[in-house]
Amino acid sequence: VRQEALELELGWALEQEQSSMAELARFAGELRRSIIDEDADAAAAAEKEEQRQLDEMDARWRARDAAVKAVLEADAAELERQKQSAEAAETAAKKAEEEQKRADEAAAAAKKTAD
Repeated sequence: VRQEALELELGWALEQEQSSMAELARFAGELRRSIIDEDADAAAAAEKEEQRQLDEMDARWRARDAAVKAVLEADAAELERQKQSAEAAETAAKKAEEEQKRADEAAAAAKKTAD
C-alpha cells in the first residue's frame, strides 16, 4: 500500500512537473512573441523616424536649391540688364560720335563755302 501511495504521489508529482513545464514553455513562447513584436515595433518606429529625418533633410535641400537657383537667376538677369545697358550706351556713344563727325564735316563744308 505504501509503495502504491508513493507511486501515486510520484505520478502526481511528475504530472505537476509536466504541467509546470508546459506552462513555463507557454509563458516562454508568449514572452518570445512579445519581444519579437516589440522589436518589430521598435524597428518600424526607427525606420519611420529615419524616413521622417530623410524627408526633412530633402525638404531643406530642396529649399536651399530653390534659393540658390533664384539667386543665380537674379544674377543672370542683372548681368543681362547690365549687358543691354552697356550695349545701349555704346550705341548712343557711336551715334553721338557720328553726329559729331557729321556736324564737324558740315562745319568744315560751311567754312569752305564761306571762304
